Amino acid sequence: MTDASTAHLTPWQRVKPLLPYIVTAALFGAGAFALYRLLAPVDLRSVLTQARATPWHILALAVLTTFASYAALIGYDRSALRYIGKDLPGPVVALGSFLGYAFGNTIGAGPITGGAVRYRVYSALGLSTQDIAAIAAFASVAFGFGATIIGFGALAIHPLALGHLLPFGPGAIRYVSLAVVIVVTGLLFWIAFRRTEITVRGVTLRAPTPGLMAAQFVFTAVDMLLAATTLY
Repeated sequence: MTDASTAHLTPWQRVKPLLPYIVTAALFGAGAFALYRLLAPVDLRSVLTQARATPWHILALAVLTTFASYAALIGYDRSALRYIGKDLPGPVVALGSFLGYAFGNTIGAGPITGGAVRYRVYSALGLSTQDIAAIAAFASVAFGFGATIIGFGALAIHPLALGHLLPFGPGAIRYVSLAVVIVVTGLLFWIAFRRTEITVRGVTLRAPTPGLMAAQFVFTAVDMLLAATTLY
């Protein structure tokens, strides 16, 4: 671009090409600040002492299940891409998903922070801002429903887990949890089989196919199981 052509650019047109780099730098700074605040009360020497006292195979298994949990998260983006009818190479999806969730889970506000990271990766291959926002929204909604069903399912098996927090007996907690699992699961698959569509302010949202919904539920279950195994 010549000096004559740049002279007619507005301030926004001058800044726009730099915006992705500014957002990336801001996210990195926010992540560093969040880590600093989170780690401030932690005594590093105490952590190292406890780590040395932990058998190496336990630490190795924790690292392995953590990595596997993040690998399972790649399925979220793959399902979201199928939902919006887009296709990207597997290594690109793995990179965008892994970095997106790494930033989102560390900094917080995952749909925004993780979405910004995905934008840097996916937009280079032609995905629009709307496509990337749809991926982030799909993953958030899918995890919300999946975690709800799995959580109530766990309560149905172990009703005493929250017995000290709820003014109900184990039997009531178990039956209510089973009812929630059956109703929510049945409603979701009924909507999926009917291919229900909802239009909000000109934006049409359609239900995913039953197969896609089932696959996403499996990804959520595997992700939560591996994360719980890491903590265990």
